Amino acid sequence: MFQLIIAVISIALIAVLAAAAIFYGGSAFSENQVRAMHAKYSNGALQIQSAMDYYKAERIAYPGGTSEQKMTALIDNFYLESQPEGAWIISDDNRTISRPMEVSSLQACVKLNQYAGKPAECPPCAESEPEDFPACVNP
Repeated sequence: MFQLIIAVISIALIAVLAAAAIFYGGSAFSENQVRAMHAKYSNGALQIQSAMDYYKAERIAYPGGTSEQKMTALIDNFYLESQPEGAWIISDDNRTISRPMEVSSLQACVKLNQYAGKPAECPPCAESEPEDFPACVNP
């Protein structure tokens, strides 16, 4: 009988620890996903910026045209092996490289903007530019 009581207590203790790990660990997991997304997009922007600078150093000027034409010029001339994932926007003056970020929740949107050094808010996508807020929400 004593062994049965100890076994039931052990199982209950393991269940409580598992529930606590899921409850408290879940937020850390989702926060790390947001950090990883920000790091991925930041690295993509740095790759494009480095390719643009290298292009300018060799050819005296940045590639011209739309964002798509600039990306094509970088890839066709072997400054980039391939386009980083997503639809990148290169400004006309070539100083701002951005990519609209798709987020799964309002909380993730706010965290993503905080990691990018922006205010802790998440504006509607129709009212914000990607260089102002990296993440936005579609109502």
